[in-house]
Amino acid sequence: MHHRGADTTILEFLFAVDIDPAARDRDGRTLMHHGALHGAFTEDLMNFLNCQGVLDHYLTATDFNCKTPLDYAKEMVDRETHEDVYDDPRWKNSLKILNATLPSWYGFVSEFVQKS
Repeated sequence: MHHRGADTTILEFLFAVDIDPAARDRDGRTLMHHGALHGAFTEDLMNFLNCQGVLDHYLTATDFNCKTPLDYAKEMVDRETHEDVYDDPRWKNSLKILNATLPSWYGFVSEFVQKS
């Protein structure tokens, strides 16, 4: 999921050979965390992941830094870039799609946990 608008064809193959969507890297990040870091989320990708049953749990999963995919998407949108660097909208689009996909209760719970 490292390129713009992740290609579901590759993911379809990986799911067909029974990859573990819960697999984590050395930092505890899932494929959802990496999708957020690379601005890969599109509506097609989210629909595919939803059909695979990946969204319910992995969208709100935390890594070893206690960050969710949404946290990384927000960080990528808010990071400072040099004025001469093209402002690629993929992270903003990815964040918008992630926000629209999250359960309505998630924002309340996230704010409550941060205040505690």
